[in-house]
Amino acid sequence: MTMNREDLAGVLRDALVQKGWSIADLAKNSGVSYESARRALKGIGSIELETVTKLLVAINKNLEISEGDSNGF
Repeated sequence: MTMNREDLAGVLRDALVQKGWSIADLAKNSGVSYESARRALKGIGSIELETVTKLLVAINKNLEISEGDSNGF
């Protein structure tokens, strides 16, 4: 599955609702800044792979990297 920032935001929002967490809780549990967590939840701007990984680990999700298609994407 290809995931864009809006998809990531949806995954994060669903997890926060399920866990009863605030943005501050996500930031604290992931070790990223409040602003980075807020921007990820809003799907705003670009986000570094390291930040995505930390956010996903905090909500007990895995990031899988797979080879692209034959066009190199």
